[in-house]
Parts: sequence; C-alpha cells; structure tokens
Amino acid sequence: MAWRYDISKNGGDELQRMIQASDKSCDKLAGILEQISRCCQEVAKRMEEAIDPASYEFTDLASVIDGEPELCRAKDTATIREWGYTSFVELVDARLSDFYDYCDSHGVWIGIGVPRAEMTDHARQEMGGMSQ
Repeated sequence: MAWRYDISKNGGDELQRMIQASDKSCDKLAGILEQISRCCQEVAKRMEEAIDPASYEFTDLASVIDGEPELCRAKDTATIREWGYTSFVELVDARLSDFYDYCDSHGVWIGIGVPRAEMTDHARQEMGGMSQ
C-alpha cells in the first residue's frame, strides 16, 4: 500500500507515545482522546487540500470525540455505561479502532514511533508516494 498522507510529525508519533505509556489514568485516557481528535483534524485538513471527499470520516470522528475527554476527567462512568462501554479504556479503544480503520482505508501514515532512518528498506518502500 502506498501511503497518501503522513501525519507522523503532526500528531501521529505523539499519539503512539501516549498509547505506549503504561499510565491508564483518566487524565491520560482523556489526553489520548484529545490527541486522536487533533490527528483527525490534521488528516481532514490534508484531505480537504487534496480534494479528497473522504475527509468527512475524520471530521465526524473528531465531532464524536468532542466532550469525551471531559467525561474521562470527571470520571463520568454513568454516561459511558449508557453508551454501552464498561470502562474508559474500552471507550478509548473503540475510538482508536475507528481512527486506525479510517487511516488504513485512506492511506494515512500515523507513525510508529520509529524514525524513518531506522526503518527497514521494505517499510520505506511501503511508505512511497505519500503526501507530506
């Protein structure tokens, strides 16, 4: 797959670092939701510049996330249970899953926390042809 958009230096690497951290506090989970939203906004902006009609998926996800970080920080478990989630971790996992699915579907390179210089030749070839 040729990656069309690269957000690794515009939020993607930071999102990966946040996910890999062992801290699963409500504040940390809220931060991950906020970072997903920022990444969605960055992807949508790039897609709109490229006149890519799929940008709505990312703007819609950012809209869905709006307000959820505050629920995490307030530890509002009643609301997320009403939405069908058993925990804040489950909510964040669902948002990450949607984000990753959209990125995979539309050729968005998020970054994996590995500098491009350290990637294998195969990984660099996979990234060929992407927009910055």
